[in-house]
Amino acid sequence: MSERASIAECAGIVEEGARRRFGRAPAGGSRGGLRTPGRRVAGMVLASALVVGACASSAEGPQPPAVPDESAGIAIVNQLVAAATGGNLNAICGLGSGTCPHDLRNAAPGTAPSAPPRVMGSWVVEPVWQAASGTWSVGGRAFGLCGTDGLGARYYSEVLVFDSGGGDLRAVNAVFWTGGRIATSAETVTAPPRSSCP
Repeated sequence: MSERASIAECAGIVEEGARRRFGRAPAGGSRGGLRTPGRRVAGMVLASALVVGACASSAEGPQPPAVPDESAGIAIVNQLVAAATGGNLNAICGLGSGTCPHDLRNAAPGTAPSAPPRVMGSWVVEPVWQAASGTWSVGGRAFGLCGTDGLGARYYSEVLVFDSGGGDLRAVNAVFWTGGRIATSAETVTAPPRSSCP
């Protein structure tokens, strides 16, 4: 099921399946193998369990997009770096999330780096089902970056590359030289990277 199924819909599916499979016994004896009450009940329980399992798996709604692999993620990071170091700051938000224009306006003038950062590592941030809102938190592939901004200050930042839908990859903290971090927890990431540069 592609959409969220209610308990009533699942119950209806179980009932209809049971009616189709077990509603009428074959005429002329137990040729079908499910004529006896014990086998019929066991079959109904198995069919019900399978359908309820399918309903339960769809209860969280559509599944989140897949986490980008490392090569796809680093390709986005490289495009961000090329735009920043080339002075094409407007191109950055073409790859960024919805907060990018705000982040870019708030970046101090002259801080865009002229040299690329060093990638310190990559890790997966798993999406988490938010029951209250009925949506998934953004998951993706994160990259830790160490570099020097345009004014000579060192920075450590984390960029999260995620699939915004249909394979369209975007980046959280696209304005990477401002030191943004990715909020994670033990539920979303098991091995957080270093939090500073060497």
